[in-house]
Amino acid sequence: MQNIFEDFLAKYQLSNTQLIFALRKALFRLLKLCELNFEFQDKNLIIYENFINDLGQVRKRVVKLSSKNKNKLRIYLYEEIIALLFKERVRKIKKQKIILGKIIDKSSFGLTLQTEYGKAYAPYKLLLKHEQKAGFYALNQMLEFHIYKVSVKNKGLNLILDRTSKALALHLCRQILNSHIFDIKRAFGVRTKIYLSERPQKEDLQRLKTHFNEKIIYKVI
Repeated sequence: MQNIFEDFLAKYQLSNTQLIFALRKALFRLLKLCELNFEFQDKNLIIYENFINDLGQVRKRVVKLSSKNKNKLRIYLYEEIIALLFKERVRKIKKQKIILGKIIDKSSFGLTLQTEYGKAYAPYKLLLKHEQKAGFYALNQMLEFHIYKVSVKNKGLNLILDRTSKALALHLCRQILNSHIFDIKRAFGVRTKIYLSERPQKEDLQRLKTHFNEKIIYKVI
């Protein structure tokens, strides 16, 4: 059995903690025993069940696996590892906030995009109207988006993106102005007020104005 665990560790780049977590869940599915412990002896997996004897003392006894159950354990362990990695992937995406997407298809409801995590969707209600009118969302265009929602749907990743969030506007301001920005207040299609640490260059302000298609005002604090 040790070879199986070494294969999983190498193939999926797992930590020992991750493998033990997945193994414990797989063993519970297989044996339906809650109080389980295990260890490795001479490259063999030894499983113990905790029990209370007639004297009320907690003891442990070895649980032996048949060849059939060893095969089942391998399958269950694989499934638990995949589920664990998928959950960690979702957590990573949620923390990222901003993502680059390539427009690969358009419908009457929104855009389909290719991202580093696979396909994503951006409904028109979460896009900027002035960018739509200006033909900003052309096929094969690469744009930055805000991750609006991440969920699991039909055992797959459901990724919804937007261009209307404050987080994305703040990110773009910091990119263009190259300055420490404390906060922004934005009225979409009207103006953006920026609170920053130093006076920005006129050229950068003009670039931001063109990008947002709005009046840009700032306050140094």
